[in-house]
Amino acid sequence: MIFAVLAVTPLCAQAAKRIYFAGYFGLKSYPPQDYKDNDLGLEGKIGVDDSISFAGAIGFKLTPQLRVEAELSHSSATISSAEVINFGAFEVGGSLDSTIAMVNVYYDFDFNWKKIQPFIGAGIGYGWHEGEIDNALGFTASGSSDASGYLWQVGGGLRYPVTDSLSLITAYRYMDGQDLKFTNIEGDASIHEVRVGLSWDLPFE
Repeated sequence: MIFAVLAVTPLCAQAAKRIYFAGYFGLKSYPPQDYKDNDLGLEGKIGVDDSISFAGAIGFKLTPQLRVEAELSHSSATISSAEVINFGAFEVGGSLDSTIAMVNVYYDFDFNWKKIQPFIGAGIGYGWHEGEIDNALGFTASGSSDASGYLWQVGGGLRYPVTDSLSLITAYRYMDGQDLKFTNIEGDASIHEVRVGLSWDLPFE
């Protein structure tokens, strides 16, 4: 048993050095979101204000350049306006809360400049959304509803090692996916996100 433990321990340590945790703070920007009201037969665009997002992730380095990351994020945005085709633009109140789980794959380029290392990435996932509309002008019914759907993302960024285990990350990504289907409204799901974060490699020797 002693010989077995001594043989397995270096392998476990080597695997553990490949594991890291990451946390991200982001700013989401929403292009004008296309929507369609199936009850009233109206179409147009909904304006969603920029919002703050928070994310946590655990990653595994498959090779020195290739890594995979499981991520969970949350954001809360304000719905501020609606433009209805043939009717004009209206101010509305509302919110859009989103929780998104994704699996991402990143490629870290094997060159750097002053320790700054670029990377690119892509991922797929699933999002759970809660939308609420409070509109007195009648372009759509007031109320709240839930929606969910698949998402994908592509992007890239820069990594700067602060210490041997801790790195600072800046990144951009574009997210999109299947239309969100609330009770009577179908809406777009495209998002631009800029974010910063920290990643921490597990300190095994």
